[in-house]
Amino acid sequence: MDIHDLLARYHNNEPLTPEERRAIEKLIDESGEDTSPLDNVILQGLEDAFDTQDIDTQVYATDATHDVRFRQALQRIQEQTGVPVNPALTKRRPTSIRRWLVAASIILIATVGLYLLIKSPAPEVISFTGPQVLMLPDSSKVILNGTATLSYTSDFGKAFREVTLTGEASFDVHHDTAHKFIVHAGGITTTVLGTAFNINEGASGVVVTVTRGKVQVDDTRHTHTDIVTPNQQISTNATGDTFKKETVVAEEALAWQKDYLIFEKAPMEEVAQRLGERFGVTVVLASPELRNCVLNVNFVQGEDLPYVMSIITALTNGSFQSDGNTLTLTGGCTPIVH
Repeated sequence: MDIHDLLARYHNNEPLTPEERRAIEKLIDESGEDTSPLDNVILQGLEDAFDTQDIDTQVYATDATHDVRFRQALQRIQEQTGVPVNPALTKRRPTSIRRWLVAASIILIATVGLYLLIKSPAPEVISFTGPQVLMLPDSSKVILNGTATLSYTSDFGKAFREVTLTGEASFDVHHDTAHKFIVHAGGITTTVLGTAFNINEGASGVVVTVTRGKVQVDDTRHTHTDIVTPNQQISTNATGDTFKKETVVAEEALAWQKDYLIFEKAPMEEVAQRLGERFGVTVVLASPELRNCVLNVNFVQGEDLPYVMSIITALTNGSFQSDGNTLTLTGGCTPIVH
């Protein structure tokens, strides 16, 4: 017997055999045996449906034993969980069953929804402030500038990937066609699937610059909307009343990152070159074993050269010597065998 087909026939007021009607009654009995909170709510909704129908005094529960079992189930739930239930059933005529089922279904949906709203804790807000490199739960990377703040809730990624930004940050969004990535900043919304872009939100407005892919930019009132592609930029005023789109050199929007040292699986040759550019020195890799080293480390707090070198030598099991503008680095890493 297919219970879903049975309920559909019951809903359509089609004739039921005594066996099929007993299956409906059995479903109520089995629900009464389970005292989990959700089932308590469901049973309370069913009981409310019984008590709110305006039906005459003919007997609904022709099976007196079933009526008693239902009363006992409700009483047992009340004793074990404290959920208030009223086991008193108004007698009903058999033709009212379909109306009762429809009413019970409506109350059941509303009651379960209310239960989930009350019982489900509000998502936690997670925030980050100040210059740093963030890896979001979806593997998207965000680099914060200055006093920028990025926040999102603990349910990030379940329906959408939404974040809120104040200040400036660059984004490299992990591609995910099933979950849009949405940035709220200063009265505008930037929506992407997977791309790289920079947002600068401040007192004078918001500037969105795309370095890879494309994004859609909207104001909160949805009176302005536009698509931005690489080397394009949209600027808005503080109130979001005006949108200005122009062609730019996107890398210039990332100039604020020039003092950031962000190494992700970086070989030592790249590390040496970046150190030289950042601090105006020449870095010599004196040990061949240093070429086995791959670094994952970020310096975005304005760290000076001695501090940076102390971290790098610790990661490479080495040391360094300084002679004027030349740094000689020794040490090395164990080769990775694939």
